Amino acid sequence: MTQNDVKTVWRFISIFFAVIITYLSLWHQPLGSNMIASFPLQDKGAHALSYMAFGYALYYAFGGADEGIKQLQLSLKSILFGAAFGYMMEILQSFVGRDYDLKDLLADTIGLCIGTIIAVLVLHSIGKKYIQRA
Repeated sequence: MTQNDVKTVWRFISIFFAVIITYLSLWHQPLGSNMIASFPLQDKGAHALSYMAFGYALYYAFGGADEGIKQLQLSLKSILFGAAFGYMMEILQSFVGRDYDLKDLLADTIGLCIGTIIAVLVLHSIGKKYIQRA
């Protein structure tokens, strides 16, 4: 599998996560919302976990660099893109009868940072073996 093939797969996965997050953010009573009450840290934990997965996917969708400065640039790009998406979701919630919550945005950003760090660590430990340079 070439690096472009890998990026394409991760772009589709990122879009899938974006659609799920949009649904959960904008639907008044999303399916499974009663399960959030039993989730660790409840709403904020759910935000962090969903954006952690999103940040992980975004890092690879943007290219998943395995060296120095490029790695830092892609990490920042993933986090900033994901945080902008989270901010947009918070703003759009005011149009569907839900409240803007700065703590949600903070949980989103923490999740993005953790997801990106995990993606970098995975790439360093096992990922290089599976990506052929195109």
